[in-house]
Amino acid sequence: GLGSVAWQRAVLDEAHVIKGHRQATAQAAA
Repeated sequence: GLGSVAWQRAVLDEAHVIKGHRQATAQAAA
């Protein structure tokens, strides 16, 4: 249903933010 799609997208967006943050941290440390 629509709620399931919204939840799935929220999870994917959060995972993308975490991944991007890790990459930014790695670049700053390099």
